[in-house]
Amino acid sequence: LAQHTGGSVYHLPAFHDSVQGEKLSRDLQHNLTREQGLEAVMRVRASRGLRIASFHGHFFIRGVDLLALPNVDEDKSFAVEIAHEENELGYSGACLQAALLYTTTCGERRIRVMTLELPVTAGLSSIFESADVDACVALTGRLAAEAALATRPMDGAEKLQNGCLEALRAYRSLCPPAVKATNQLLLPDSLRLLPIYTLAAMKSLLYTSPSEARADERSFLVHQLSTASAVQAAVLGHPRLFQVYPPAPRGPSGLPSPLPLTAQAVHTNCAYLLDDSATLSLWVGRGTPAEFTQAAFGFPSLEVGATQAPPSAPSCAPSALLPTLSS
Repeated sequence: LAQHTGGSVYHLPAFHDSVQGEKLSRDLQHNLTREQGLEAVMRVRASRGLRIASFHGHFFIRGVDLLALPNVDEDKSFAVEIAHEENELGYSGACLQAALLYTTTCGERRIRVMTLELPVTAGLSSIFESADVDACVALTGRLAAEAALATRPMDGAEKLQNGCLEALRAYRSLCPPAVKATNQLLLPDSLRLLPIYTLAAMKSLLYTSPSEARADERSFLVHQLSTASAVQAAVLGHPRLFQVYPPAPRGPSGLPSPLPLTAQAVHTNCAYLLDDSATLSLWVGRGTPAEFTQAAFGFPSLEVGATQAPPSAPSCAPSALLPTLSS
């Protein structure tokens, strides 16, 4: 139902009001107050010689290039596959255009048009060098989820693996013979994270046997992959780890540099925030100073906090990162 109406899916397993009541309240509040359009239709066009091959997301298809969106909001994204109708394009730049006609919650009928022009090249190496790894992960994730639903869960993981291997083989074939003779992994800088993103995505519960994951868990994961943006899809498979204590220097985005997901990057006297685009987990080492646990939880140590209720609401450094992570 959510797939064809543009709706949202929330997962609250073993719901108990004292534990998940606030999350349910905030999810419902966000759902009702976010920017959204009603009774929408979206048309996607491409330059001559290109065609729309397929769409992926939450919508109802009304035509080859026309989507019906009973509800469209700021949290949804769509993936579009473009194919060649002609062997060679006779121009230097190709244009893609998406036009969205919708009704605001105030009753106004509006249209929003987005046009993108991209250079055309005959060199495969140029395509590899300009590839967006997050967009690749988002698209292959949606294709894998569809394969897992249509056949077997493991078929989705195999589709992810085969897609990554095909990209590796195709780029290797473009390299000079002397370079191809080595055993090293050959990838352009733009796709150097593709193998690790693929391996991380293959570990999702969506691709495990039916005995290892419940139907509601799979349904929620499919929803996440079907509506996630490019960045969210990459983070969903390969979470971001930030050090929040001691405070790390922040970059232009307002966030500290993400740490590698290795045991060597985690220390027992520090605190870290793990972001997987769906949840935020705070990891506190046993050696973290009392000043942090007191400010974060109202306890001088984790051992005391395990047996007592917090005396006051937390007001700590990790909360300063939350607005930036959620934006």
